[in-house]
Amino acid sequence: MPVGVFDGLASLRSLYLNGNQLTTFPAGVFDGLSTLEYWDFNNNQLTTLPDGVFDGLSSLEHLDFSNNQLTTLPAGVFDDLSSLEHLDISNNQLTTLRDDVFDGVRNAPSGRIVWVRPIDLYLNDNRLTTLPAGVFDGLRLSELRLNGNQLTTLPAGV
Repeated sequence: MPVGVFDGLASLRSLYLNGNQLTTFPAGVFDGLSTLEYWDFNNNQLTTLPDGVFDGLSSLEHLDFSNNQLTTLPAGVFDDLSSLEHLDISNNQLTTLRDDVFDGVRNAPSGRIVWVRPIDLYLNDNRLTTLPAGVFDGLRLSELRLNGNQLTTLPAGV
């Protein structure tokens, strides 16, 4: 997908790119989609998320990256997603989560809590062996799926 492929779609609310063979997309390809509320990218071949991929998508409520090949989630990847209610990263190849992977959605620069909506978070069917203490601190989770991983213990406070 070349940068600019979505130019002129400033009113787009839903984007379905599921069931393709997409392996990557360049940073900035989704710039200008500030009204996007629903994004489905499941069943592709994506291995990484570029830094800043979700910048400017503060209206996004539903994000589905299930059934890809993601191995890591970069720090700050979810920083701008203050309206998110559903995040599905299930059935990927994640082995670990950074303890700060959700930090940017919890606290704005002013220190106020940003992610105030309850969220469904699906991390099931990955390869997680452990969870860092505090990884979910500050998140209002309505549903958390961790089934189908390789967890043997959970840290206190999860």
